[in-house]
Order: sequence, then structure tokens, then C-alpha cells
Amino acid sequence: MSQNNQQSYSKEDSITFYVRSAEQMFAQNEYQQMLQFASLAQAMIDKEPEFDLNIIAFNHALIGIALYELDMKQDVYDHVEEAHSHLKEAITQYKDTTDLVYGTISHYIGTIETNLKDYKSAIRHIEKAITIRKKILGATSMQYAVSLHNLAACHFHLKQYEKTIDLEKEALPIFVENKNQLYIATAHKWLGKSYACLGKNHLAIQSTKQALITCKEMFGEKNPDYIYMLNDLGLYYNFIEEFAESIKISENVCTLAKDVFGENCQDYITALSNLAYNHGWLGHLDIAIKYFKECSNIAERIYGDNHVEYAKSIAHLSFYLAENRQQKASALLRQKAITIFKRNNTVLDNKVYFSLVSKGNKKLIESRLNALRRDSVANQYQIASTLMQLAEYYTDKDDCQNAIYYHEESLAIFDNLPERRSIENLKQLDLLRSEYLFCNKYSLYIQTVKREHELLKTILKKQLTSLNNDDRLEYSKAAYSFYQELINDGFYLKELHETEYLKSIKSIIYEGCLLLKGLVLNIEQSSLLYKNSSSIISNYQISLQEIKENLSANDVSIEFISYSDDRYENDVISYAAIITKKDLENPLIVQIATEELLKIGIHKIQQSDSLSLDLHRLYNHIWRFIAENILSTNNNVYFSASGVLHQIPLESLIIDDGKTMSDIYHMHRLSSTRELALKKTPIKYKKAALYGGLNYDMADSDMRNESSKYQQGNNTGLFSTSRGLLEDSIRGHKWIQLGNTLQEVEYIKDLLEKKHIAANIFKGNSGNEESFKALSGQEYNIIHLATHGFFYPDEDAKKKDYFKPILMQDELNLNQVDMSLWRSGLVLSGGNRAWKGNRIPEEVEDGILKSQEIKDMDLRGADLVVLSACHTGQGEVTSEGVFGLQRAFKMAGVQTIVMSLTEVDDQTTMAMMNKFYANLLSGQSKHDAFYNAQRYIRSIKTDPIYWAGWIMLD
Repeated sequence: MSQNNQQSYSKEDSITFYVRSAEQMFAQNEYQQMLQFASLAQAMIDKEPEFDLNIIAFNHALIGIALYELDMKQDVYDHVEEAHSHLKEAITQYKDTTDLVYGTISHYIGTIETNLKDYKSAIRHIEKAITIRKKILGATSMQYAVSLHNLAACHFHLKQYEKTIDLEKEALPIFVENKNQLYIATAHKWLGKSYACLGKNHLAIQSTKQALITCKEMFGEKNPDYIYMLNDLGLYYNFIEEFAESIKISENVCTLAKDVFGENCQDYITALSNLAYNHGWLGHLDIAIKYFKECSNIAERIYGDNHVEYAKSIAHLSFYLAENRQQKASALLRQKAITIFKRNNTVLDNKVYFSLVSKGNKKLIESRLNALRRDSVANQYQIASTLMQLAEYYTDKDDCQNAIYYHEESLAIFDNLPERRSIENLKQLDLLRSEYLFCNKYSLYIQTVKREHELLKTILKKQLTSLNNDDRLEYSKAAYSFYQELINDGFYLKELHETEYLKSIKSIIYEGCLLLKGLVLNIEQSSLLYKNSSSIISNYQISLQEIKENLSANDVSIEFISYSDDRYENDVISYAAIITKKDLENPLIVQIATEELLKIGIHKIQQSDSLSLDLHRLYNHIWRFIAENILSTNNNVYFSASGVLHQIPLESLIIDDGKTMSDIYHMHRLSSTRELALKKTPIKYKKAALYGGLNYDMADSDMRNESSKYQQGNNTGLFSTSRGLLEDSIRGHKWIQLGNTLQEVEYIKDLLEKKHIAANIFKGNSGNEESFKALSGQEYNIIHLATHGFFYPDEDAKKKDYFKPILMQDELNLNQVDMSLWRSGLVLSGGNRAWKGNRIPEEVEDGILKSQEIKDMDLRGADLVVLSACHTGQGEVTSEGVFGLQRAFKMAGVQTIVMSLTEVDDQTTMAMMNKFYANLLSGQSKHDAFYNAQRYIRSIKTDPIYWAGWIMLD
């Protein structure tokens, strides 16, 4: 062999030695030595351009990986670009695109490109690595899992959070199997962040807690990653409005940050800012201001008074000073912050932006919009939000052309962002709809109305069962706002004689009424616990056409609705009737009266001695136009009340000649006219429960004995002594015995048993609360309750000492509906003990059966519930309806309820009930049996006070 050949062989051998040595150091994670060997090899390779390309490529890869890993070890990014250059050279020259080396190179290129924010290119390279590693190493290898994990980070930065979650969920079990604590913690962290970005904050909390546990086991609490994740956890608790827990966590973060990073650093400022936010959310303005002042002082010491971090702190401080009515100080700091941001050409983050921006600050909105548009795809959501703010600015300036332009541009972006909540789409469509209407763009207005209507139906159809209580209420409010505003739009179009466009929204208004009435019975999560959710959801899909298909030529369907009347400057609620018949192409919309006028009428029928005259006056306000222009004698009138109309016996209002509405028409009161399209199997009466002759005063021993007959369960109320009444429904301070009720239920029992219907009487001590709750799920077809009913309005309840335990629940953030259901109910055996505030034996129900408790029962087998007591139809009246006993029984699944809207005479009530059951069991329908019993009472006692208050609700 010649000398030249010997030297060539020696140099080639040396290069191979250095490359393999670097490879060994890579396997041992010795990156400094790995870089030294690879650099020696590269120096020799540079002098040998004809050397094996795979070895050259492999060495470039080793250098790139070593540079990157050394940077990561020191938490710097000094050599990332150089590392990327070597790896790109490697992947260009490496020939075998299917082996493990190529997969490793692809993995590192993708990882580095993630750091360089070139996410799309990073995804392409990491996906190549995943394919190779899965094929060669298998789907349970650590290298495969690490690539999945790095790919998840790319998708997170592109706001593809669902994809991030899927990838981390696949990688996490592999990390757990390999007991790699570091990757376990990191995977949980990214899961938490992704869940939070999707608004799934409870899941975010679970994942972040797992990450914190693992991180603490590895490094302890005084570790930067632990502190950062703990800070995230505090934010997630803030998002679900658990501010006390969020504050507790934020205080811990501040303590740890101060110990680990020191006071004069950005990490401590961030922790202190979050603590200030929490106090601000709770209205602790002085504390929030104190902490933001401290943040500002630290930022000024670190950065000076012309730095954006200092500007951020004073921007937040200016917001809370304004909230605290320190307007002058706030304005000075706000202007100072804006000046600094402009000087530094800063793109504001959301928190700072919303601390500074106002609807009137067009320049600031436009400045942020321009800055966002120069930024990456990750800011599309903020761009759309800022466009919407600009649209709202022009709305306030009555510039509808520009408002429409920016709303349309904003919506076009939002439509391509799946993470936007549907409620936000609804709100923006609502704004755009109004702009189209007032700019006379009627075709676009109709398109937007239809789009909003379909979106609402889709939400309720597809998302109802997955919504939490707060979201359910939020969608409910959005639905009410939309359909009630359409009433005003309809009258506006009518005034403009735009009849074609008016026709287009009439059917939507009617279907909206159906949807609202269907929604209100299922507002609370508890009402869905035992019911078939698919059948509930299907009820929201009922259309106008389906209603018409179920109407005969003699039927009239009427939905009453309340709405905020735009004809008045002040907030005035008016009522309208939405009427449809089989032969009507589109529903009719008839204005009724204002709520104030109706309330005057209600007050008069409750207080006046001339009840006939007052019922006639209400007829003039509500029915006269409809009766004279739309109805015909003997029509079947199916109507559903709304708002204060629930307090009026609409079917008993008196016409000019002394006859009532139910004398001229066949009146049917429904919870919603959607009932007309629901297919229901007739129930054959087999079993009845009758309550009457109850003993409201029971000794401790009697209460225990009766209670022990029923299996004890956790079914007591939150406050066992809570109670409520209507002031004039008792004598003194206790419930009096109702002398005729025992005779009443015994007569009914005799009638039922003659028809082979089993009837159980609960009387004396046996009619306790435990006995009634035991009816749940037991298929009692008839339930008759001859006892005291009560409803206490909120203002009256606040004056009573014995309502304090219930009113304390305000601290639990119960809404108006929740509270009203606690303040209405029925009194059962032994109820006077709790009523008078006396001690109740342990593990015994208090005898005060509240609507809140009834609604959670399963009474779907009950075709008929008769509430033979005063004021059982009363309750809290809201725009959604009346919340009391009738709502509770409907939520429990009862089909038909007979009840009273007014004070009832004990003896006359017994006669009415006896006649009703005699009619029913003789073969008459429930409807005919009820109205014939009412006419019978009228024949012997003509004064409406004895019969007009009774109603039947299907």
C-alpha cells in the first residue's frame, strides 16, 4: 500500500472514530463531550469533501443536537439558529429517509422550529419522526411518546387545543409506564393549559394539580416550573369564580416567587398582579390598588419609567383607580401608559388592552388592530374581537354603514375559529341584525334572523345536556332577548308597511315562543337528573308546521309573550299574543297591554269587592280585540300565559253579557302550545294518593314514629326550618286545621274505589313530608293535596325572622328561580313545629314541603295533581314565567295541575272538588270535568270570588 493510501485510510478512520464517539456521548446525554468529538470530526470532514455523505449528514445532526441540548440545559437560546442550520444540512444530505437516524433528525428539526415559532414546518418534521419511530420502535416507545409530546406543543401554539389534548393523552400512558416523571409533569401541564383554553377549567384544574404533584416530588416547591404551574392553577380557579381558592394559591405563588426569584423581578410582578386581579374581581378595590402600586414601583425600579412592563402595571392600576372613583388619578396614569406603549410600538396583550380601551377610544382600537394584523396567525381571535369593538364604536356614533362593515369582517374571521363560544356568536349576530334593520337592509336582516334562530336551536339540540348551569342560564337569557326583540322588530316593520319581511319573521317569533317555554322547564340541571334527555331535546325541535298539523279547523293556538317595548323611552314591559290557526299562512301578532296596566288589574281583583267588573276590565285589555276579530264561538282556544298573565284567570275573564271566556270558547291553558305536537300515551288511572284532614301540630314522638315508617335517605332540605307563606293564609302564627278536607278526600276515595282505582288516604299524622317524598317514582296517577299552600314574595320574606335561614342562601349565589322555589310550597303533617321556629327531631322532615324539593321528585306517572288549597298557582313572576308550585310539579313531570290563583273558601272548595271528581269518573275528559264543576259552583254561588280563581294547566 502506498503512503498516500495509508494516510487516506487513517484520516477516514479518525473521522469515523470521532463520529461514533460523539454518538456514544449522545446516548449518555453527555452533550459537551458529544459536541467536542463531533466538532473534531467536522474539522476533518471539511478537508475531505468526497467523504461518505451519510457520515457527513450524521455528524451535522450530532453537532446540531448537541448545540440545542446544551442551550436547553442552560435555559438559553444562544445557538438555536446554528443548531437548526446543522440539522437542515443533515436532513438534506442523509440518504435513507426511512431509518431511525432520519427520524431523529426530523424530530430535532421540528423541536427547534417550535422554539423558532415556525409551527407549520415543525409539524411536518415531527410527523415524519413519529411515523418512523412508531414503525421501528413501536407505539409504546419513549422516543415515539416524546415526538407526540413535542407535536402537541406545536398544535397548542396554533390554538388547536383538541389536537393537543389527543396527542398528550396518547403520550401520557407511555411516560407513566416508563416512570418518566419529567415528561409526566409536562404532559399534565399542557393538558391543563389546553383544557383552560377550551373553557374546560375543571379539567384544567385536575391536570395542573397532577403536574404540580409530580413536579413537587422531583424538585420541591421552590422550583421555577412549580411556581409557574401553581400560578396557572390560581388563574383556573379564577376562571370558575372560586376566588377564595384562587387568592389562597396566588398568595402562595407570591411567597414562593419572592423566595426563589427575589422581589425585584418580572416573575414576582406577574404573581403579585394575579393576586391583585383576584381581589379586584371580588370588589376589594383598595387591596387591588395596593398590589398594583407595588407592581408599578417594582417595574419602575427594574425597567425605568419608559418601559412597556412599567406601562402595563400603571395601566392596570389606572383601571382599578377608575373603578374606585379616583377618576383624575386614573386618567393621568392611563394617558401615561398609552404614551409609553405608542413610543415603544407595543402590541398590547388582552389584560392590558382591556384595562385601557373604552368604546370612545377609536385611535387605540385602530392602533391595536393594525399591530395585530402585522402579527402571526395566532392572533386571529384578537383581530376579530378588536374588529367587533370597532364596530361597536361606530354603532355608538350611529354610523351603521361602518358598524356593519366591521361586524361582517369580524364574523367572517370568527366563523373559522372553532374555539369561539356560541354565545359570543349569538351576541354579535344580534348586534349585526339591529344594524341591518336600521339601515333598511331588510334581506340581510332576514338572513341574520334566520341564522341566529338556527344557531339557538342547534345549541339547544346538540349542547343542552353538556351545558353547565351557568351556561344554560346564559343561553336562556340570550334566547329570551333575541325572540323578545323580534317582537319589536315586527311592529317596526309593520309601521313601515314592509309586510313581506314581516311575514318572514312571524313564524320564527312563534317558534321562539315554543322554544322559550320548552327551555324554562329545564333551566336547572337537577330537572334533567332522571329524565330522558333525548326526549327533552326533541321538544326544542317542534316547528310551527308541526303545531299546525295537529290543529283542527276549529282550533286556535295562542302564545302570550312579554317583551321590552321600544315604543317607550323608559323600560316598559308589554305583552303580545302570537296566534296561529290551521288556515293561517303566518301567525298573527297582536299587542295586548303594558305590564303596569295588567298589574293594576291584578291588584284590583285581589283587593276589590266588585270582582265581576274588574274581571271584565281585564277582558277588555287582553281578550276583546282577539275575540272580536279572530275567534269564533265554540273555538278550541289553546293558550299559554307569560309573565304576570300567569296571575290572571284568563279563562274566567268576563265578557259584556256576564258570560266568561270559557262559556263562549273551549279554553285550554297549557304550559306551552308545543304540548299540541307532543305525542303522549293516555294514562289509565290505577292508583291515587289523597292528602286531607292533616294534623299540623305533632309531638316529637309522633313525628319520629311516622318518619320511621319510611326508609331514611339524604332527602332533607338544606335548611330544615325554612318556611314560607302568604300573609293572609294563616290565623295568627301557625297553620290552622282545615275542617272539610278529611270529608273531601274520603268522598273522593269512595268515588275512585267504585271505579276500581286504589286510593290511599294520608290524614292526621300520616300525611307527613316523608310520605309525600316516598311517592317519587311510584306511578301514582292522581295526587290530591287538600292542605295549605304558600308563597312568600322576596320583599315580604326579608321582613320575617323565620325566613333568615333561607335568605342566607344568597351567600351561595342562588339565582332568583332557586330562591323563589325555596319560598313556596305546601304544609304537611307536623308543619307547625318548623313554622313556629321550634326544634325538629333529628333525621325527621320538617313538614314544610318546598317547591325546591318537589321539582327533584319523579312524578312522571302523575297524570293529574289537584292542589286543593289557596294561592297554589302563585309564585315568583319573571319574564320566563311563574316560579312556584305549578313550576315545581311541571319540572317533576306532572301532566295536568288543578290549582287556585286566589283565596279559596274551604266549604266551596270541597264542593268544587267533589263535583270535579264525580264528573271525571263518570267518563268526562279532565277539561270538561273541570269546567263543568266550575259552572256548577257558579250556579249556586254567582260571585266570581268562589270559582274564578281555579285554573287547570296542561
